[in-house]
Amino acid sequence: MKLNVSKARAKIAKLIDGLSGSDEFQEIHEETLNLCEIFYSRKSDYLKIDKDYPERIEIVVKFFGGDGEDSGEDKVIECGNREEELSKLRSDSIDVLKKLDRRLGLREELEVS
Repeated sequence: MKLNVSKARAKIAKLIDGLSGSDEFQEIHEETLNLCEIFYSRKSDYLKIDKDYPERIEIVVKFFGGDGEDSGEDKVIECGNREEELSKLRSDSIDVLKKLDRRLGLREELEVS
């Protein structure tokens, strides 16, 4: 299958823009992985982003009064540091996409018209 390198590079630029500005980027992460599967011959080239998108995990602690009645004051505790995980995944995804863009740029440069 012959792929259009220019279109692939435009897609990479769009994904990088999406990663740079989006708080939730689960669809972009999925699309990035699909693109990597198409262009990289080795999974090790994009292994650091080939992981499940971090989900929010919360524990709700209910407070009860002295008589066992629900006081209505729930405390929500988020497990793990999801923001740190998302930030790392975003940064790693951008790095992988930039590396792929450089590789495709060289390929495009060397292709015979």
